[in-house]
Amino acid sequence: LLPPSVNKTQPIEDFLFNTQSGYCEHYSSTFSTLMRWLKVPTRIVAGFQGADYNEQGGFYEVRYSSAHAWSEIWTSDDGWIKTDPTAAVAPERIEFGMEALLALMRLNNRNSFNSGDYSLNKLRDALSPSGMFFSLQGAKRWLDSVNHSWDKWIVNYDFKQQTKLLKKLGLETKNQYLTLTILLGIILIFFTTIIVWLIWPKRIKRSALDQSYFLFKKKISKLNILIIDSEGPYSFSKRLYILLPNYKTDIQQICQYYIENKYQNDDRNLSKFTAAVKAFQPNLN
Repeated sequence: LLPPSVNKTQPIEDFLFNTQSGYCEHYSSTFSTLMRWLKVPTRIVAGFQGADYNEQGGFYEVRYSSAHAWSEIWTSDDGWIKTDPTAAVAPERIEFGMEALLALMRLNNRNSFNSGDYSLNKLRDALSPSGMFFSLQGAKRWLDSVNHSWDKWIVNYDFKQQTKLLKKLGLETKNQYLTLTILLGIILIFFTTIIVWLIWPKRIKRSALDQSYFLFKKKISKLNILIIDSEGPYSFSKRLYILLPNYKTDIQQICQYYIENKYQNDDRNLSKFTAAVKAFQPNLN
């Protein structure tokens, strides 16, 4: 994973006889050179080794860390045959992949880590997901699934994808643009209706008791007396005694009826309370 640099003028010779440590490209290029020196037709193949299946999204993830290089030799009987020299030198690189080895390297000292020191069993035990690591892996797969859906349905949502969607919905027509425009308009109207319904001010449903008390406060407000919504009926009545001393008895009776009905669940005086509010006609003059 951390090979020494090779001589740029003679990289293969330096790798083969001196450093003897490198990436898959070092092994495949050196092996292919040796095979050609022996008159065996050989070529280098660069690609990706395997992929991780994402259960949440139902797709395979091919990462850059899965990049790999190997060789193919030609035989007259079987044609091109895959030959991977890295698998012979470091089988853990092939069985676990570079992502696993990088994860293991992070758990150990970067400078002293050597994948050759680990057997396949030791690597399997060290990288076996469990506990918190397993949960984090599940969360990562879920996020990768969300990103994949975003790329698929938003970033890469072209006319071809639109046509497939209409076909699945049974809306495939000759004029796809018109169909898509109508469909988009219906969706926008639907969501706009929901949003307007959610934010539209709702009418407060008051009981007969609260409606009468609201009427009482409305009559008071017409006298340019401040109405404090957080003020309770008892404090409100005491303040009104000072401002409207001529109506102290009426105010006291109205507030007393309201307190009994509202907080003591005694509705026997509800009709009296309603009648008292209607008859209440204050005048500062």
